[in-house]
Amino acid sequence: MEKPNLYSALKNIEGMPNAQAGIFEYYRGNEYLERAIHREQSLEEACRELSAPFQGIKFYLPHFRDSAHNEKVERMGKLISVDGLHKRGIYYPDNLLTAVGCVAMALFAPMTLPTLKEYCNELVGIFVVGGLVTAGLGGFGMGLMSTTRRCVIPYLKSATYIDSVIKELEIK
Repeated sequence: MEKPNLYSALKNIEGMPNAQAGIFEYYRGNEYLERAIHREQSLEEACRELSAPFQGIKFYLPHFRDSAHNEKVERMGKLISVDGLHKRGIYYPDNLLTAVGCVAMALFAPMTLPTLKEYCNELVGIFVVGGLVTAGLGGFGMGLMSTTRRCVIPYLKSATYIDSVIKELEIK
């Protein structure tokens, strides 16, 4: 379930400008909102800045845990839903490479059991080839599905909407 945030609150009361203006008071103190209100940096620009480490090929690669970056994402998360921009560490399967590795380990771990090795010596070749194919396809599919959370387009649309409400209501 999505955490409540400024974007969802504004969408719920869309078309009621007085109520929308009141909602902004609840979120005052958020550094990203304050910069957007004072026209220093729009929420869209801030969102692009937070998503910069995930651009290009880096979108599919693992990232080291970064507490400072995650703290910024948490602060932005109070305004729009940006959960996919966290840097959770290289072992978290939210990217293509780690997902393939996790699926491969899950498939090949049973082959290390001594009893399975004794009974299936002649089938080891089939297990290895089948396991590699399954790990490749399954891990690739799992990796693609998990990287869709990093897609920045929905975050930018939410940020642009809040920026437009700020300008429309002339929030100061």
